[in-house]
Amino acid sequence: MTQLAQPLDRSSKIILGIDDSREMQKLLQALVCHAGYVYVGAGSGESALAEITARNPFDAILLDVEMPGMDGFATCARIRKHPNGKTVPVIFLTFHNTVTDFEKCKAAGGNDFIVKPVTGKTLIERLDRWSSQLIEVSGAS
Repeated sequence: MTQLAQPLDRSSKIILGIDDSREMQKLLQALVCHAGYVYVGAGSGESALAEITARNPFDAILLDVEMPGMDGFATCARIRKHPNGKTVPVIFLTFHNTVTDFEKCKAAGGNDFIVKPVTGKTLIERLDRWSSQLIEVSGAS
């Protein structure tokens, strides 16, 4: 007899979404919460760092690349220097889809990236994979 897979318990996993676009924040929140995760939003790199300082480590971070002020690469590098950000998986969200962009994400300390427009299926698959593990950071400056 085949057993059905147990549904993932995502209710205690907290995802930080960092994007300067209110529309993108609403989309990320809807997708993440619909999948059963808890969502915390930040509209800038600076506000994300404040969230990371104020809370225990997040289970994953969704990070926009292009933001005014501190961009996603600088934000990720700063996250990696914070004790609460050393092992949390960071998934970049970007409109760019080149090898160079992926290398920049990795060099900043990112683990993965999703090309916008983001689909719910892709986002949740990546969150399910990455939020279930702590990572070792190498290469973040």
